[in-house]
Parts: sequence; C-alpha cells; structure tokens
Amino acid sequence: MVAVSDGWLVVAHRPLYWPGGKRFRAAAVTGVFVTTETHHGEDTDCVTYTVNVRLRGSYPRALLANLPDEAEADTLAGGLRTALRPSTDAAPKPKRTRKPKVDPAV
Repeated sequence: MVAVSDGWLVVAHRPLYWPGGKRFRAAAVTGVFVTTETHHGEDTDCVTYTVNVRLRGSYPRALLANLPDEAEADTLAGGLRTALRPSTDAAPKPKRTRKPKVDPAV
C-alpha cells in the first residue's frame, strides 16, 4: 500500500506485516522517479524497476523495488507525483494590505 494522507507519504506492506514500511513527510519530498536495474543471469537477463523519492536535504530513497513492469512503475510514480502536488483547491492566500501613507505635513 502506498498512500499520501494527512501530510505523510506512507508505504506499508499489507495485508501481512513485512519489514520495510516507510513514512516520510510529504512536504519533504522534492521528486519521484523510476530507476531501472538489470540482473544478469547465466542464460537470461531480467530487468526490474524501482520507484524512488528524492527528499529535501537527504539522499534518494527507494519506495517500491523489484517491480517487473515498467508501465506499472511509471503509473505508480505518476500517481504519487499527482498526490504530492499541492492542491489547487486550497484556500487562496490572503492579500497583503499596506498601511495607508500618512502625510507628515498634516
């Protein structure tokens, strides 16, 4: 399970617990990207894909590794990018008001 909720990006293995669950502040995520890894065997090569996040002030971290399908990895990464993007429906920032200028001659 990968979810973005309440300001957190959470990766959990479900339905059974499995080590490797991760939790990051969504605001610290500066990018989501996919890497490719080729595993060389005796007779054949195998390619797997990893969805990674880039964190502010830290090195990239793997979220989901050893995905066999590039399209699946790209779809997951795209969904995370969308979920992590600040909402355009958020309330607009209040306009700054300026203090009226006072004429010192008055």
